[in-house]
Amino acid sequence: MDFYTAKTQFNNYLKDYDCHNDKIRLKIVHTYGVVKESADIAARMKLSEEDTSLAKMIALLHDIGRFEQLKQFDSFLPDTMDHAAYGVKILFDNAPHQNLIRNFIPESDFDEIIRISIAKHSDFKLDGISDARTLLHAKIIRDADKLDNCRVKLEDRLETFMDTSAEETGASAISPKVRDSILRHECILSSDRVTLYSQNHCQDPLYQSGDKRSDETRGRRIDRVCPDRTYLFLSIILQYTIPASVLTVVATIPAPTIAAGFTLPY
Repeated sequence: MDFYTAKTQFNNYLKDYDCHNDKIRLKIVHTYGVVKESADIAARMKLSEEDTSLAKMIALLHDIGRFEQLKQFDSFLPDTMDHAAYGVKILFDNAPHQNLIRNFIPESDFDEIIRISIAKHSDFKLDGISDARTLLHAKIIRDADKLDNCRVKLEDRLETFMDTSAEETGASAISPKVRDSILRHECILSSDRVTLYSQNHCQDPLYQSGDKRSDETRGRRIDRVCPDRTYLFLSIILQYTIPASVLTVVATIPAPTIAAGFTLPY
């Protein structure tokens, strides 16, 4: 399993897409951001060299279905395409064409772990995984994905990933069901995010399954300022104890505000 060969093949795959398109560029940068986060998680957990390479390989391929979604629909919205399912299809079930997974990794020993981890990386909950190693990698890719999504929301333009302006988003309200879920420390279903504000600020719960992280991965910090939108990482506080009075305030603060100094339990 050679990550650098796989990276070369991934860059070759991207030649079929317009890398000057802002959405495509965002996903390329995001892919390598998730690779970095996955490697960091593996190092903190002191995983083996093989599992570290596997985590990076899954990260490299986790959003491979996004590029065709953007090419066809110019949208990240899930009702245009299930990008995780499409990614699994082209990697493993691409008949009558060649399955792309062999371009990235010649051996088939890890196919099931890679398939399940990619298929479930954007699911609301991690269900139905009995194998401990597969579950580990499914958790790693979900965490790494959400960590870099925090960076995307801070650094990239709303117009790129939301097709709307910061002003328009900030003028909308939090969906009542989303606000109620936040106050109950519950995960948020995509279908409940019906306003622009909820779609942006409550997007991609950092750890949607609700499972607890291991002690080896605690201590990460987000020390960033976000002056143009409310971004108090509502997804993070869904899973960890914050006084209800603080949550009530957070759920009603309008944009713009500052998000800084929050500690990720990761």
